[in-house]
Amino acid sequence: MIGDVGVGGDNPIWVQSMTTTNTFDVDQTVEQIHRLEEAGCEVIRVTVPKKEDVEGCKAIRDHIKIPLIADIHYDYRMALACGCCAVVAEIEVLSGRLDGAEAALRRSCEQLEAMQERACLASRAAELADVIYRSGRYEEAERWHAVASEYAASDDVGAQFLVGAIGAKLLARRGSFGAAERAGREAVRLAEQTDALNNRGKVLLDLAEVLWLSGRPDEGDASVALAVEQFERKGNRVAADSARASLEQRHC
Repeated sequence: MIGDVGVGGDNPIWVQSMTTTNTFDVDQTVEQIHRLEEAGCEVIRVTVPKKEDVEGCKAIRDHIKIPLIADIHYDYRMALACGCCAVVAEIEVLSGRLDGAEAALRRSCEQLEAMQERACLASRAAELADVIYRSGRYEEAERWHAVASEYAASDDVGAQFLVGAIGAKLLARRGSFGAAERAGREAVRLAEQTDALNNRGKVLLDLAEVLWLSGRPDEGDASVALAVEQFERKGNRVAADSARASLEQRHC
């Protein structure tokens, strides 16, 4: 399987192409992929030879519908850094296996630290902080949130909304509800600037938790409903069903 496309055996032959852009130039690469999709491309390949291509690869994945292959040029570190561990972690979270998600993200953070790739580390550290938060280890989540905050570039929208969303929940846990809501709504605003529907849904769920912790359950429920809409637009039925289940559980 490549994404949701079956290969080999009795599966059909799929049309694959490769981009000619610099992968770190997300806008140009996504634009070219969209043109290739319109021309009939069903699987797309991008080159990831350098550190700066790593985060671009993850951003591109959030903006396209067809399966993405990363050509890592025989460097396993690029495979780990460019999102493999992040994808594994996302699957583990949706399956309810937080320990597996944490292990995957720790491996990614360790590799990125060894590579001194701080821009990518900001996003992975924020995701790790969120998984640790979900496990109820708030002090440790604070430490990883601090790492993410330190390395998140001001013009890296993806890192900024990830850092802001987990930061909002941590603020709410400390009882700083006003600051938490401001941080959560800013994370939602930043995510809305992107086409990453899954991430838009995730930050809306984070805002819902902030509102619930603040004693505003109806507003929290409304934020979950908006998150479900984003997941459904993306076709992410697992995340949509999980969000609905969390809402039903709160009202049991």
